[in-house]
Amino acid sequence: MLNFGIARPEVTQPGFTFGLTVPGAGQAVPISSTLDKSKLITSFIVSNPLAGSSVYFGFSPGITSVVGPNQGLEIQAGTAPNFRVNQVRQLYELQALSATIAKLINCQPPDLEKIPLVVWDLTQLYLFSANAAGSQVTIAAFPEPYV
Repeated sequence: MLNFGIARPEVTQPGFTFGLTVPGAGQAVPISSTLDKSKLITSFIVSNPLAGSSVYFGFSPGITSVVGPNQGLEIQAGTAPNFRVNQVRQLYELQALSATIAKLINCQPPDLEKIPLVVWDLTQLYLFSANAAGSQVTIAAFPEPYV
């Protein structure tokens, strides 16, 4: 198999796991108070144990489990949905090659595009329990390992 001299580094995916008590009264809680956009989280999982109650995921502290305009997305007991950002970067990866080719044939290389990195800000995502006594969930968060 030919690789044409291309060798990509192998990088290990880091991650964090932690428990979270989700209230069923008052306001929803952020998924994390520290994993903001600077932590480069590109995916996370909310594991809601089978013995628990449904929890609701939303984008404001006012989300509830009550049907209406503030109802969050239900995460049923016994499930662990994965929320991830799909980065579309392949075409941008050709920029350095295009600039090198332009330089070699004495053309003016184009300005390189500043590629946005879309990430989750877990301080701005909230959970609320359907159980008035609250629920215990486990969160797994995965930062972008290679930028």
